[in-house]
Amino acid sequence: MAMNSYSSVVIGAGAIGHVIAARFRYLNIPVTLLTRHPKDHPSLIEAFDTEVSLSSSAVSTFGSSDYEDQNCMYWLTAPVYQLQGILADLLPRLPDNTVVVVMANGAYIPILSSFQSQFGHLVLRPGVVPFHSSPTSSSSYKASADPFVIWGETQREVFWLGGKKADPPTLREAFLFQAEASHHKPFFRYSTSLDRIYMKKWLMNTTMNSISGAYGLTDYNPFFATDNQPHTLHLQKMLKDVFAEAYELGKELWGHWEDDKEDIFQLMTKTIAVFRNGENSLHRHLRTKKLTENDFLAGLVQQSQRPQDYPLLHRLYHTIKDKERSLGCTA
Repeated sequence: MAMNSYSSVVIGAGAIGHVIAARFRYLNIPVTLLTRHPKDHPSLIEAFDTEVSLSSSAVSTFGSSDYEDQNCMYWLTAPVYQLQGILADLLPRLPDNTVVVVMANGAYIPILSSFQSQFGHLVLRPGVVPFHSSPTSSSSYKASADPFVIWGETQREVFWLGGKKADPPTLREAFLFQAEASHHKPFFRYSTSLDRIYMKKWLMNTTMNSISGAYGLTDYNPFFATDNQPHTLHLQKMLKDVFAEAYELGKELWGHWEDDKEDIFQLMTKTIAVFRNGENSLHRHLRTKKLTENDFLAGLVQQSQRPQDYPLLHRLYHTIKDKERSLGCTA
């Protein structure tokens, strides 16, 4: 089978979308990168000859005939709060057995599940980018032919696709994994236990993003400071206490954790130590007056039968909502 027998469309030109698109180009798989705001990434757009500027409807300007290719996979990396609208617009256009992979922050699987029952003729895959996946800088995209240089040598298992045990990878996915097999650092993995990875990602994001957004932290350095200042000590205590609340909320909503609480906490702290000088994504969204994934992180406290058990998550959630309103954040 020729390397270009399959193609991909990546919807969402943020950090994750650009890295996925770059990987396909590295594998010689034709890729189209779709974005609503091409001017937001001037240094990155030059790398993609096929980039298309979209209207407010995330896929409406992509020609109708472009959706007829049954050998095309679609990758949704747009913000989670846009997921409902994008899926409603995209899925009715696709031919039977088309593979659509969702890579979004936050608890998005309930949204995807509602579409899975409605569009049973399509293959809708949940996906997870592990918490420790983070690009070093936007300029790195253009500088490197191999996207792994962007993500650092510590990165191994980057993008997870999920399916049930009775639901093996499709031919399109198998082709992608085969294309990756010749590289010493496979970029995509397939898991029949994605829920475990998904839950850990939500737990870590809920802890770090909620604290960073509510407290306006420009980086993670306060969590490792040794100055014993009251504000520093408060933040370090918050890290542990918010994590503990989020862990219990996850247990209430989804059941028993397979991973030990302390092991996950240590993984999270080791991860943020690596990227301690980087800006948290939720903080960046607030700084640029864009909506955040807050509803799908700490916002899950609203689904609890015991919301009084999670006072910190409740406070962080409403602090960020107040910031979104006062800043006039938009999509």
